[in-house]
Amino acid sequence: MLPRRLIGHLLALAALGLAAPATAGAVIVPQQGMADVRLGMTYSQVRAELGAPTRAYYARDRVFGRYLLMRYGAIKITLPGLSGRVTGISTTGRVERTATGVGVGSPRSVVLAQVPGARCRLIPVRGCLVGAIRPGRTFTLFLLSPRGFVTQVAIGRLPAPS
Repeated sequence: MLPRRLIGHLLALAALGLAAPATAGAVIVPQQGMADVRLGMTYSQVRAELGAPTRAYYARDRVFGRYLLMRYGAIKITLPGLSGRVTGISTTGRVERTATGVGVGSPRSVVLAQVPGARCRLIPVRGCLVGAIRPGRTFTLFLLSPRGFVTQVAIGRLPAPS
């Protein structure tokens, strides 16, 4: 079972709704990234790939501490500051899809059938997960509405313990 603070952080990451501009490259690659942005990219690499964000600001939470949030439409990208590397990407937009067509609006059954390794649960978060939400591990979360449709896709990596 996940500690409450990790669940809260996961929901905060998901609420970031990291959305990218509508481009032909707006593909979700589970465990890696979406919209031509990959986990581990630098601030400069993100800017070179997507240009200036529509909005950028610093936020703070108990898990990550202070971090930079960059918005590109429905896509949100998080970095632990200008010198850090991408730790989270999320979208609430319908443009971004996996190679098999899974994204916001897809039913739970399609996520299970089309996303290798996906496991769906209702508790502690209603969603389908690839990977593990643990420090130092990568995860892809397809958050689900009460009716069982994807409302947000989040790809992230929690910081490893220091």
